[in-house]
Amino acid sequence: MPLYEISHCIPLSREQKDALAEFITDLHATTFVTPRLFVNIAFDQPGPIGAIYSGGTSRGQTLPNYIRATVRVGPSRPKEKYDEVAMKIQSRWDEVVNDATLGAHSLAKLTAKEERHVKNLHAIVFCPMVAALENGVVVPGPGDEGTWLKDNMAYFQEQVDVHNDNDIRDMLKEISEREDLKKLVK
Repeated sequence: MPLYEISHCIPLSREQKDALAEFITDLHATTFVTPRLFVNIAFDQPGPIGAIYSGGTSRGQTLPNYIRATVRVGPSRPKEKYDEVAMKIQSRWDEVVNDATLGAHSLAKLTAKEERHVKNLHAIVFCPMVAALENGVVVPGPGDEGTWLKDNMAYFQEQVDVHNDNDIRDMLKEISEREDLKKLVK
């Protein structure tokens, strides 16, 4: 359902990407009562792409670190909830990017100011999703998750039984174990 696109100018190790992806997946899944399978995260480390400006001032040729999330919005998902999610992601970013045990790359050749600049998460932006199709089903509107899950249970079970889809199998197991998701399908 959501797509978090993480664009980073700082090299991130596999462990750092795993830590960020796990955190964002758990945060989104539990905050918005969404099966983990439907929380999508993509990392992109663009190379120099041309002149980048911010505030009318040249900032070099590499985009700053940012996260753009395409999400479902509605009355049950107010701006304040996304503000809280953004603050938690910012905090986790700071922890993960500065954690040398997660394979952080050495930035020894940079000045302290340059290092702070390349490690900084410049922005987290949430963009509304108008409509989407994912894993063969139309994505529900916000607040319609329960009906959506019930209406698509036969399809999900077919994906397991006929196509041996382990991702859907794991999702059905998660639904049977998570109290917030179990309430939706009752």
